[in-house]
Amino acid sequence: MQRSPDPDCGLVHHARGGRARAIPKRRWSLASAGCRLVPTALALAALPLAIAQAYGEEVTATWIGASGGSYGSPASWDIGAVPLNNGDQTYIVDIGSNFTVNYSVAGAQAIDALSLGKSFFALSSSDPMNRSVLTVLDAATIGGSISATGASFIATGAGTSFVGNTSTLAALGGGVVRIAAPSFDASGLNAATILNASGAGSLIDLSSVKTFNAGSSGPNGNSIVASNGGSIDLSGVTALTAPANAAALTFNLSGASNVDLSSLQTVGGVTTDTGYTNFVLDGSSATVGPLQKANRLGVTLKDGSTMTLGGYGGSATVTNSGFVVSGGSKLDAST
Repeated sequence: MQRSPDPDCGLVHHARGGRARAIPKRRWSLASAGCRLVPTALALAALPLAIAQAYGEEVTATWIGASGGSYGSPASWDIGAVPLNNGDQTYIVDIGSNFTVNYSVAGAQAIDALSLGKSFFALSSSDPMNRSVLTVLDAATIGGSISATGASFIATGAGTSFVGNTSTLAALGGGVVRIAAPSFDASGLNAATILNASGAGSLIDLSSVKTFNAGSSGPNGNSIVASNGGSIDLSGVTALTAPANAAALTFNLSGASNVDLSSLQTVGGVTTDTGYTNFVLDGSSATVGPLQKANRLGVTLKDGSTMTLGGYGGSATVTNSGFVVSGGSKLDAST
């Protein structure tokens, strides 16, 4: 029996004794590498991916691996392939809740979109000479936590957002986390480190965030940490919400680290002013303001720290607040 495919691979003719019989293509799947015949029963699982590859369409890849598994393992995905954009194929990635997913694919990689449930997405660089960088080109919906150790996670596409109120972010060992979302809500956390940038070159960039709710679901408050040269960019935040109870949000900065809150206008509760917002700087720097209103604001500067507190020396209303400056530190409230 000879097989001669049509030019468009839509039908395959089986020639027997000089006669040709057309086989309806619904009974067969087309492999992406050509027009060979594959029995339908054997190809059902691969058919969506094969068709998408043939026509260059987006494929949705869903995580089915165990918690703690590798992003780079084909067996971790329902499509049986690692979802990273290439010349022939682009991907939408769906990771549900209650997983830890480890990403260490070397080099600059991209996906079209990401949906991350209440899971932990941990990026690291397996090859220090070829840094792991994952970029989400379109929308990223983030309901979980992301950590980048010597690696980069970039999500700046339109429609990017945080969902829920329990996300945390960490940039460690020179890692970068850059997410262009309009708001951030950590009110579902208690005694947690919401943001952590540690190590020279480490950066958490949330400069697109306008409102930051750092309220606490319990009595212990939450913290934002920058250490050993880490940086946190919150330069777009205009309103910072403290815990609704008597707990505190504490910015702990040490070792030549810095935080940028240069657009901050309001510090305190939205409906009640019961929680505290504390800045504790040890040999580090912060830019805060131009403030219009602040309640229960505490500032402790030591060991050569500097803080620019815009608005404090002008029209800002600052109540129930205290400042301690020591060890050659400087509080600049001249603006």
